[in-house]
Amino acid sequence: MAIPTTVPDPGISAPQPATWRGFPAWLLTDGHAEALVVPALGRVMSFRRRGGEDLLWQMPETEVTRYPEPRTGWRNWGGDRTWLAPQDDWREFVGRVWPPDATWGDAEAPHETTILPNGNLRLTGPVSPFSGICLVRDHGFSNGEFIVVQRAEKISGPPVRCAPWAVTCVPVPAETIIAVNPHSVYPHGYHTWPGGNPVPRIERHGDFLHIPSATGSGYKIGVDSPHAAIAARGKNETLILRATRHDGDYPDGSNGSPGFPVEFYTNGAAGDDATVAPMVELELLAPLKLLAIGDMHTLTTHWSILTQATANDVHAALTQVIAY
Repeated sequence: MAIPTTVPDPGISAPQPATWRGFPAWLLTDGHAEALVVPALGRVMSFRRRGGEDLLWQMPETEVTRYPEPRTGWRNWGGDRTWLAPQDDWREFVGRVWPPDATWGDAEAPHETTILPNGNLRLTGPVSPFSGICLVRDHGFSNGEFIVVQRAEKISGPPVRCAPWAVTCVPVPAETIIAVNPHSVYPHGYHTWPGGNPVPRIERHGDFLHIPSATGSGYKIGVDSPHAAIAARGKNETLILRATRHDGDYPDGSNGSPGFPVEFYTNGAAGDDATVAPMVELELLAPLKLLAIGDMHTLTTHWSILTQATANDVHAALTQVIAY
């Protein structure tokens, strides 16, 4: 699936070479917003309105060197990355419970870069020795949105049942807003991960859940929303992410109940570990699909920015984008 193009936007230019913390990078812009893609990490590491604040969280430079996980050496670089869900099945198709597959985005498994004829930037990851799956990401602007087409391509090995999982790290916002399922089987319209920390009060305002700024320790919830959309409302700017919610069996459902096209995670206001900077993950997922050799599975996320938005503004914007 290619990024759609209708009327050419004169502000969209070809990707330009750049750097991010010494890593080679590519700068993409439509004249209004800009994204910085880092092939060595297989992800977007910066996204902002031109002249605005960076809307993505990155691990502070001081922590990159002093805080790899002691047992695994894994680092949460932050930014926007693609994983495969469900995490509960990683032992089967990653070969371990943790850390994630290095081929999904790690400095030791860089992605190949291709500038496509339409000017979009493609990252192609290595084929996983565990799942036989290669992750491919196409990045570009179209019609005022930044679009990331994330594709899992099955290259080798036995079939794997999985789903592309977009994980976007952002600084802790004032609140996160998600459309709620009025017929949800889950109490209050969301599911809390078992064994996690207590969840602060999540308020329901009409058709939307409002998750307050993180306090205390980390936690995770899943929302069986009828729409795959989530918004992080900050003091000055709001990041809205959306995807098409296709019919199907979504990952992570509890005890046979429906799974989640939208998930939310925070490491807490002070982080689960005091040395880790606080952050939130906005997560969109595709339905599960059994991939045999030659099959592929795609999740396309659309990003947009609102400025000086009230909660009602975000409700209106979410209502508009989920009507696509």
